[in-house]
Amino acid sequence: MSYFSLKGEYVVDIYDPKGELKSTKTYPNFITSTGLSYIYDTSVASCFSYLSLGSGTSANNLSTTTGLDTVIPSYSYLGQSNYVNNACGTTENLSGITLYRAWNISGIGSGGLNIGEIMVSPTNQVNNNPSGKAFSRITGSIVIPSGDYSVITYKLNISVPTGVYYFENIINTNNAITVGPPDPCTFWDQLSGAYSLIHHGLKTISANGTIQSNYGPYLEPSISDALYLRAYLSTDNLEFEVNQYNGGPVDDGFSGYSGICTFKYDFHSAKLADTKYGRINRIRKGYRTLPSTGDYLNPSFSTISYFENENVTLYPLPYTATDRSRSLSRLYTWPRSAWSDGVNYYRAKSLVFSYGSDLPFADCLFYSTGGYLTGDINTTSHTINMSNLPSDDYFFKDVLNVLDISTKITWSAPCPSDVVGCS
Repeated sequence: MSYFSLKGEYVVDIYDPKGELKSTKTYPNFITSTGLSYIYDTSVASCFSYLSLGSGTSANNLSTTTGLDTVIPSYSYLGQSNYVNNACGTTENLSGITLYRAWNISGIGSGGLNIGEIMVSPTNQVNNNPSGKAFSRITGSIVIPSGDYSVITYKLNISVPTGVYYFENIINTNNAITVGPPDPCTFWDQLSGAYSLIHHGLKTISANGTIQSNYGPYLEPSISDALYLRAYLSTDNLEFEVNQYNGGPVDDGFSGYSGICTFKYDFHSAKLADTKYGRINRIRKGYRTLPSTGDYLNPSFSTISYFENENVTLYPLPYTATDRSRSLSRLYTWPRSAWSDGVNYYRAKSLVFSYGSDLPFADCLFYSTGGYLTGDINTTSHTINMSNLPSDDYFFKDVLNVLDISTKITWSAPCPSDVVGCS
């Protein structure tokens, strides 16, 4: 379903006593093997809550680096009280987000402060807390002269897939019950379509350095509560046909869309009340305003049927300690029950993954067996021709079979060439 890549850096700014910037330097970092594994248990933004300085100089090692060689006691595990609040936060871009925190390094004595290594970690090392080890570490010769002070910023650039992606033949019916009225599993083995993430799905950092959730941290591997990991089948394939932002009738910039609720890179900065994003919730379910097939400039009020998964099971996938990626599988299960109006089966035309019941993270639109994704749009007559999408060509959820859909989340970080053990 999704992946994200991590690339961090430290920025060391040195100021004189009057607050004038004297120098600035950026250091690309090494995200440790331990650091990659932290993400199973804590949010990405929490992985660098504390900063520590040291005087050691040994090179980073892919297999053995877990912290500093020699800690400078006065500058060990600097937390929120040392944050530079107006230098903490989140920025969004077309490929993902950047999370950053800054710490004030002051009180430099007469001999100056000689730094040989820097690390960040999720927590401090009180009582040998294992999450007090390094998420990331750099080495280098950094000198803060006596009387000066420094602001050290850690920036984590996170890239997520932001395009529309296609899939086919994702349902295996080899072990399914295939005999019954009507024929179970019709078209399931032919299922194909397209999907897109709607937002980055990660926790963010606020201006005072604390963690916030925004539109739901669906992509965070550490989210384990099945109440928040939801997916539902829907009978809708019209909501985003002519409006990529909040569904329904055409928006001002219409030029023809994929029919999918596509990635919104500025979700974090948008307000819930903003008309542009105010309806990016509960998509493809319940009472919705849809574009009319007769005139898509005018709304059509409809009730969309949906079928939510019963539970989700998490499976951390195996890795070796020196792998530069980690993965987690989420298995969504729909029970052995029919999805119908009591007479006819509903046909599944889309699938939405959401955080809780209201906050969508990814939108999937199914092809029919004819291979068409959405209806033909006529921009002259303002009509959507759905005649090439007969309802019976979509699959239905029968009473005889359980439906399992598995998704995979993978995260990774590069291995810098100056790290021992990296090729």
